[in-house]
Amino acid sequence: PVRPDSHSSGYNPKTNIKKLDGIKIISALQGVSFNWKGNGNKDIGLIAQDVEEVLPELVATDSSGLKSVKYGNIVAPLIEAVKELQEQNKNQSNRIAELEKELSLLRNELKK
Repeated sequence: PVRPDSHSSGYNPKTNIKKLDGIKIISALQGVSFNWKGNGNKDIGLIAQDVEEVLPELVATDSSGLKSVKYGNIVAPLIEAVKELQEQNKNQSNRIAELEKELSLLRNELKK
């Protein structure tokens, strides 16, 4: 049997499968730069408490209350956000082409 916390990606161990609203999710997250208190090293990432407000299933809390983010699971909303942005870009490109065509026709009319 597949454990619920494993990285199985098939349909069989899953129920209630829904498409993500990638742009909405990613827009609600804030990437930050920071320094680690322990060693001062500079790093980048997310703040677990902020992620928890948007995607609580991606945050784990250990017995001491320390929170961590399941960064690998952020790939899914990122993929959907890219696809949504690609669709928006395609629609805008089509609209620009239509407007350029209309503009060209109007310019020709003005020249007459």
